Amino acid sequence: RRVEENKSVEQEYEQAKQEIKELETLIEAQTLAIEKLRETAKHVREKFLPAIEINMSQIISQITGGIYKAVRLNEDYNIEVLDSNAGKFISKDIYSGGTVDQFLLAMRLAFILSLLPQTKQTYPQFLFLDEPLASSDQNRRTNIINLLTKTLSKEFKQIILITHLDINPQNTRTITINQGKITYNS
Repeated sequence: RRVEENKSVEQEYEQAKQEIKELETLIEAQTLAIEKLRETAKHVREKFLPAIEINMSQIISQITGGIYKAVRLNEDYNIEVLDSNAGKFISKDIYSGGTVDQFLLAMRLAFILSLLPQTKQTYPQFLFLDEPLASSDQNRRTNIINLLTKTLSKEFKQIILITHLDINPQNTRTITINQGKITYNS
């Protein structure tokens, strides 16, 4: 009776062996794909890192009024900033939250300027920023607005800036929404 009940054990065993072999092949293929993706990502990071550092350095210098003139990124894109007072590169982690936000804004803009033109063979038509001024003092807000309206407006046909701050940059079109009412200023 037991032999009769377990008659299919050999067939199930062979089937399980075949499934294991197929899964091992799948694991091998996925492991190879992951390895190749990591190599490609590392190559892309190494290729674009210098351009990102250059763009980021120029942008952060504009935002901070020249206080920080150079930025260095490691392969994981951790930010170090040349502090002119200290005379050396210092990790972004020691700076105030507002200054770190400005470093990160500079990084995002540097990525856009460094990567898109070369990969897509064209610049994007617009730039959309949500609250990039919130943690900046008045002086740096002005510098960011000047960066957007004078420098980056050469690269982008349209720059859309969302903010809850009362700003009115020159030569811009401002759309204000107050309690559901929309007003336009040119």
